[in-house]
Amino acid sequence: MANLFVLKKLPSFSVVGFEGSTAEGKDIVGKLWDKAEKNIADVLPSLKKRSIFPIYWGLMSDFSRALKPWENDYSEGLYLAGFELADTKLIPPEGWSKWDVPPQTYLTLKMEEDYRSTLEKGLALIAQNGYVL
Repeated sequence: MANLFVLKKLPSFSVVGFEGSTAEGKDIVGKLWDKAEKNIADVLPSLKKRSIFPIYWGLMSDFSRALKPWENDYSEGLYLAGFELADTKLIPPEGWSKWDVPPQTYLTLKMEEDYRSTLEKGLALIAQNGYVL
Protein backbone atom coordinates (compact mmCIF):
# COMPACT_ATOMS: atom_id res chain seq x y z
CA MET A 1 0.00 0.00 0.00
CA ALA A 2 3.02 2.30 0.39
CA ASN A 3 3.17 2.87 -3.39
CA LEU A 4 -0.46 4.02 -3.32
CA PHE A 5 0.55 7.58 -2.49
CA VAL A 6 3.38 10.01 -3.16
CA LEU A 7 4.09 13.35 -1.51
CA LYS A 8 4.82 16.02 -4.10
CA LYS A 9 5.78 19.66 -3.61
CA LEU A 10 4.03 21.55 -6.39
CA PRO A 11 3.97 25.18 -7.46
CA SER A 12 0.60 26.86 -7.95
CA PHE A 13 -1.41 25.68 -10.93
CA SER A 14 -4.91 25.95 -12.36
CA VAL A 15 -7.37 23.28 -13.39
CA VAL A 16 -10.23 23.78 -15.80
CA GLY A 17 -13.08 21.32 -15.73
CA PHE A 18 -16.62 20.59 -14.69
CA GLU A 19 -17.66 21.17 -11.09
CA GLY A 20 -20.33 19.34 -9.20
CA SER A 21 -21.57 18.71 -5.69
CA THR A 22 -22.21 15.51 -3.79
CA ALA A 23 -25.71 16.94 -3.27
CA GLU A 24 -26.31 16.08 -6.94
CA GLY A 25 -26.19 12.34 -6.21
CA LYS A 26 -23.87 9.41 -5.71
CA ASP A 27 -22.63 9.19 -9.30
CA ILE A 28 -21.57 12.82 -9.60
CA VAL A 29 -17.84 12.10 -9.98
CA GLY A 30 -18.37 9.71 -12.89
CA LYS A 31 -20.82 12.09 -14.56
CA LEU A 32 -18.36 14.98 -14.27
CA TRP A 33 -15.56 12.92 -15.83
CA ASP A 34 -17.84 11.83 -18.67
CA LYS A 35 -18.70 15.47 -19.35
CA ALA A 36 -15.06 16.63 -19.13
CA GLU A 37 -13.80 13.96 -21.49
CA LYS A 38 -16.64 14.52 -24.00
CA ASN A 39 -15.89 18.26 -24.10
CA ILE A 40 -12.09 18.25 -23.87
CA ALA A 41 -11.81 19.69 -27.41
CA ASP A 42 -13.15 22.99 -26.00
CA VAL A 43 -9.98 23.47 -23.93
CA LEU A 44 -7.38 21.14 -25.45
CA PRO A 45 -5.17 23.87 -26.97
CA SER A 46 -4.93 25.54 -23.51
CA LEU A 47 -3.93 22.45 -21.54
CA LYS A 48 -0.57 21.59 -20.07
CA LYS A 49 0.56 18.24 -21.40
CA ARG A 50 2.89 15.48 -20.30
CA SER A 51 4.31 14.17 -23.54
CA ILE A 52 1.22 14.56 -25.75
CA PHE A 53 -1.37 13.82 -23.08
CA PRO A 54 -3.23 16.38 -20.96
CA ILE A 55 -2.67 16.26 -17.21
CA TYR A 56 -5.85 15.09 -15.49
CA TRP A 57 -6.87 16.33 -12.03
CA GLY A 58 -9.77 15.26 -9.86
CA LEU A 59 -9.97 17.93 -7.16
CA MET A 60 -12.05 17.78 -3.99
CA SER A 61 -13.06 20.75 -1.85
CA ASP A 62 -15.38 21.62 0.96
CA PHE A 63 -18.35 23.77 -0.05
CA SER A 64 -16.40 27.01 0.54
CA ARG A 65 -14.08 26.13 -2.38
CA ALA A 66 -11.13 26.50 0.02
CA LEU A 67 -9.79 23.07 -1.04
CA LYS A 68 -10.37 21.77 2.47
CA PRO A 69 -11.48 18.15 3.00
CA TRP A 70 -15.00 17.07 2.25
CA GLU A 71 -17.34 17.37 5.23
CA ASN A 72 -19.40 14.79 7.19
CA ASP A 73 -16.85 11.97 7.20
CA TYR A 74 -15.59 12.90 3.72
CA SER A 75 -18.99 12.36 2.13
CA GLU A 76 -20.11 15.91 1.22
CA GLY A 77 -18.37 18.54 -0.86
CA LEU A 78 -17.44 19.74 -4.31
CA TYR A 79 -15.53 17.94 -7.03
CA LEU A 80 -13.81 19.26 -10.15
CA ALA A 81 -13.05 16.81 -12.95
CA GLY A 82 -10.59 18.55 -15.20
CA PHE A 83 -7.24 19.24 -16.74
CA GLU A 84 -4.24 21.35 -15.82
CA LEU A 85 -3.93 24.60 -17.73
CA ALA A 86 -0.70 25.69 -19.41
CA ASP A 87 -1.50 29.32 -18.54
CA THR A 88 -3.09 30.06 -15.16
CA LYS A 89 -4.50 33.35 -16.51
CA LEU A 90 -6.81 31.65 -18.98
CA ILE A 91 -10.50 32.42 -18.61
CA PRO A 92 -12.44 29.17 -19.04
CA PRO A 93 -15.07 28.74 -21.74
CA GLU A 94 -18.70 29.14 -20.75
CA GLY A 95 -19.91 26.19 -18.69
CA TRP A 96 -16.43 25.28 -17.50
CA SER A 97 -15.03 26.06 -14.03
CA LYS A 98 -11.50 26.98 -13.09
CA TRP A 99 -9.91 26.27 -9.72
CA ASP A 100 -6.60 27.89 -8.78
CA VAL A 101 -4.55 25.58 -6.59
CA PRO A 102 -1.96 27.12 -4.22
CA PRO A 103 1.66 25.95 -4.00
CA GLN A 104 2.24 23.39 -1.27
CA THR A 105 3.05 19.76 -0.64
CA TYR A 106 0.31 17.44 -1.83
CA LEU A 107 -0.48 13.84 -1.15
CA THR A 108 -1.27 12.28 -4.49
CA LEU A 109 -3.24 9.04 -4.53
CA LYS A 110 -3.34 6.51 -7.32
CA MET A 111 -7.08 6.03 -7.79
CA GLU A 112 -8.52 2.58 -7.76
CA GLU A 113 -11.90 1.70 -9.23
CA ASP A 114 -13.66 2.49 -5.96
CA TYR A 115 -12.73 6.07 -5.03
CA ARG A 116 -14.16 5.63 -1.52
CA SER A 117 -11.84 2.68 -0.85
CA THR A 118 -8.87 4.65 -2.19
CA LEU A 119 -9.79 7.59 0.03
CA GLU A 120 -10.04 5.35 3.10
CA LYS A 121 -6.63 3.81 2.38
CA GLY A 122 -5.16 7.27 1.82
CA LEU A 123 -6.58 8.60 5.09
CA ALA A 124 -5.13 5.60 6.93
CA LEU A 125 -1.71 6.24 5.36
CA ILE A 126 -1.89 9.90 6.29
CA ALA A 127 -2.54 9.01 9.92
CA GLN A 128 0.12 6.25 9.97
CA ASN A 129 2.71 8.71 8.71
CA GLY A 130 1.84 11.44 11.19
CA TYR A 131 0.14 13.83 8.76
CA VAL A 132 -3.16 15.66 9.27
CA LEU A 133 -5.56 16.18 6.37
